[in-house]
Amino acid sequence: MMLTISLRQLPDSKNITVMVDEEQTISGTLRILIQAGILKNKTYHTVQSYRSKERIAVTSTYKKGNIYNGDILLLKP
Repeated sequence: MMLTISLRQLPDSKNITVMVDEEQTISGTLRILIQAGILKNKTYHTVQSYRSKERIAVTSTYKKGNIYNGDILLLKP
């Protein structure tokens, strides 16, 4: 299933909205956005759900990370 999520880069709080497959890994999405020049930083050490306030492993899929349609992920370098 496809999800529409927002990625919020900290500390500048720039939002990027993307559509991803729930079976895709978070690291796969970040790698694509970094290669395309959309994300500034090369590495994000912390990914956190804005809704649940929980940290999520970047190697996890969106489904395993309990990320749902409309969620916001906070990206911290």
